[in-house]
Amino acid sequence: MDFLKKISYHPLIIRLVKFLHLRPIFRKLYFYLVKPADGIFRVRIGKINAQFYVSKPEELRSLESDKEGEGRVAELLIPHLKSGDMILEPILVSIPLF
Repeated sequence: MDFLKKISYHPLIIRLVKFLHLRPIFRKLYFYLVKPADGIFRVRIGKINAQFYVSKPEELRSLESDKEGEGRVAELLIPHLKSGDMILEPILVSIPLF
């Protein structure tokens, strides 16, 4: 499945799927093939474990992309936080990749 994940995020594949207007079909297919069997997406950032129930292809893709992008930033910040610390993040528009 790692190969499927890797190619599904490749810019050329994304453009081709969009150009051919196959995005809805490939979203559902990807979700069916890659989603966790129990429907729970698990992620570990630093020492923090989180679980998210995914019921839609968009939810899965969003969590996967956040894990790769924002997750790396969080891994750098978490060791420096103390109890009661707060991080404010600017809210940006999430752009679907697939």
